[in-house]
Amino acid sequence: MISKKDISKLVRHIRRKDKGKSDKRLIHPTREWLIGLVVALVLCLGATAYSVSLFFTQSAAVGDLEQVETRTTKYREESVRTVLEKYGARKVQFDALRGQGVPPPVETEEDSVSGSGSGSLRAE
Repeated sequence: MISKKDISKLVRHIRRKDKGKSDKRLIHPTREWLIGLVVALVLCLGATAYSVSLFFTQSAAVGDLEQVETRTTKYREESVRTVLEKYGARKVQFDALRGQGVPPPVETEEDSVSGSGSGSLRAE
């Protein structure tokens, strides 16, 4: 059975609540979760707003760029051909000095006169 002491304890507890005194419990899980969720939501919305403003700022900056003229290099075919021949000859000499080079095949006069195109090739 409930004693007079228990009832008076309950009444005192209710009166304290009515007077606005704080609850002596240290942990309020619901309140802590709500505060955490609100802070996370505010951070997320702030980051989104910053990203959107940065995007529009950068988009406007890219649209304002002026066209820059670039000069293309023009190659003279004759000078390129002479340089390639010069370095090709040097490569052949270098390979011959190293003893690893095989001279390119040369068509004989007899084969070129026949005109068959399937003549034999020999190395010089």
